[in-house]
Amino acid sequence: MSTNSTNICAHRGDSSRFRENTIVAIKSAIDSGAAVVEIDVRISKDGKVVVIHDPTLERIWGLDRNVSEVNWSEISQLGAGENKVPLLSDVLPLFENSKSVL
Repeated sequence: MSTNSTNICAHRGDSSRFRENTIVAIKSAIDSGAAVVEIDVRISKDGKVVVIHDPTLERIWGLDRNVSEVNWSEISQLGAGENKVPLLSDVLPLFENSKSVL
């Protein structure tokens, strides 16, 4: 008898229920028991490490500008609450007491 196990990888967090790569999507993936949570990072114009997949802000956030050409102060105004573009430094603490791996 073989013992097979399946591990779930949450691509950009729980992106089927929430905007990808947001705090709420990442928390949901962790709370759902995902073994791995995959995220993406880019660097803003002022050197902040932001959690976003695309090189531009257009597809998810409706702003036709490259992440690398926009300061964090402007990026941080997109969305609301936990449904915003987070900094990597805001995401890392979510994994401190989690069984999920980033």
